[in-house]
Amino acid sequence: MRLVLASKSPRRKMILEKLGLDFDVVLSNVEEIEDENGDIEDIVKKNAVLKAEAVAKNSGDDTIVIGADTLVEFNGKVLGQPKTKDEAREMIEMLCGETHFAVTGICVLNTKTGEKIIDISKTLLRLRALENYEIDDYINSGAYCGKAGAYNITDDFAIKAIERLEGSYTNVIGLPTEKLIPILKKFGIKV
Repeated sequence: MRLVLASKSPRRKMILEKLGLDFDVVLSNVEEIEDENGDIEDIVKKNAVLKAEAVAKNSGDDTIVIGADTLVEFNGKVLGQPKTKDEAREMIEMLCGETHFAVTGICVLNTKTGEKIIDISKTLLRLRALENYEIDDYINSGAYCGKAGAYNITDDFAIKAIERLEGSYTNVIGLPTEKLIPILKKFGIKV
């Protein structure tokens, strides 16, 4: 049975590698749902399903496809990946000293049976209050690119900035192993 990750995220790829899985990476090229005022859990689940289904169409009859989507929620507002330096700065400044959530939706799809298992993981985070120069250095590094909420827990920046985490560490990276591993086992994938 073939295993496919429907994601371009190097962090999701890293997680599957650390689990010792043999898998392929196939980009879904779907247009993700973006709605900053929508229900974050619904958005990440729908995006995960869109990615998994798009890749499953061309994956053959004996494939397990993993789709995932991670967004950040702050005070009811959904934060995706910043498109500009100014947007990244605004996100980091907004999150400093505040509690927010990383929310990941996953969809694991069996192309042989058509069965899909969809789940979410939610992790509480808090960044400490940062000095302007710390934010400037981070934004000028460009490391915010491609990261929901303008940062990722594996960044050097996050090591200095995160003062609280409650929940799944791998969820914040982008692929919650506490949800994924039992699903893969259901589909006969040894982890």
